[in-house]
Amino acid sequence: MCPGDTAELDCGEGFKVYKWSPGGETTRVITVNPTTTTLYSCIATTFDGCEGSDTHNLMVYQQPSPTITGPSDVCNGESFTLDAGAGYSSYLWTPKGETTRQISATLSASSTFGVTVTNGYNCEGVDEHSVTVHSNPSPTIAGPDEIYLGQHATLDAGAGYSSYLWTPGSETTRQIEVSPTQTTVYSVEVTNSSACGGSDEHTLTVIEDAEIFSDGFETGDTSAWTQ
Repeated sequence: MCPGDTAELDCGEGFKVYKWSPGGETTRVITVNPTTTTLYSCIATTFDGCEGSDTHNLMVYQQPSPTITGPSDVCNGESFTLDAGAGYSSYLWTPKGETTRQISATLSASSTFGVTVTNGYNCEGVDEHSVTVHSNPSPTIAGPDEIYLGQHATLDAGAGYSSYLWTPGSETTRQIEVSPTQTTVYSVEVTNSSACGGSDEHTLTVIEDAEIFSDGFETGDTSAWTQ
């Protein structure tokens, strides 16, 4: 039998007196639920006062003790794997009813997973594992949309993040100062205190100054042309 199960033992009919050991019960049938393998004996007395006895060895198999391994903290939308361990005859997961040793999941809210396993003796063991889902940061790059060629601009990814990584340039500060020579798309990747990531992009358009000639007129100005 498996730990936690109960069993009935029957000493047989037709006797006047019954005495069981261990336990000392005096009924023909007893119900037992030993936690370890136990040898039971029954002494029966006939109506003529004659005694006879028998023994019965009840083996209690070891109960499986699965341990779910896997992350306890994930980011919203992050895929992860839980593992109930090797060596069991069957697996049954909740809440989705998977029957494999490992399961993969993606969560948008915190959840608790459970698994029931059986061993070769059909004894069951259970375990639970909670996974907390953390929100992803949503940075917004602040700064000008346009600058003239040769000017500098400051781009700011916002406060409160654990790390920053800009491209192009690979700077790792909250703010960067840039002076692009052509229109450039800047992006930043940030992480929060839960190591969850988010990103944003910002296009900085470069406006070239009109070319000034020695005659004082800008290119394209034909109002003062003479033959």
